[in-house]
Amino acid sequence: MLGICPDAALVDITHEVTPHDVLEGALELEACRRAFPGGTVFLAVVDPGVGSARRGLAARCGDHRFIAPDNGILSAVFRAVPPSEVLNSRSGGSRAPRSAGHSKAGIGSRLRQPGWRRISA
Repeated sequence: MLGICPDAALVDITHEVTPHDVLEGALELEACRRAFPGGTVFLAVVDPGVGSARRGLAARCGDHRFIAPDNGILSAVFRAVPPSEVLNSRSGGSRAPRSAGHSKAGIGSRLRQPGWRRISA
């Protein structure tokens, strides 16, 4: 990330989410989202299926952007601020730097609800 934007501020929100508890991670993400200014890019990972074929998502919700696995971790954010755009990630490797930039390199097709996984709080 710092390689493409050396002035970026990286904030590690928490490592206290119970391992594999996607609902807890979703609620934590929504609770802290409001404290960050517009333009913030969130990279959220609570993924019991890490290393699987699960796709990733890149979403625009209001003035924020989110990059996360398609496992329901964005559910609480999507309920609070319906996404204006959700794209699936088609490539493996380091998605975050490409997804966070203005280029759509490494990003796939646009999704429409219910084209992504949701969980209930």
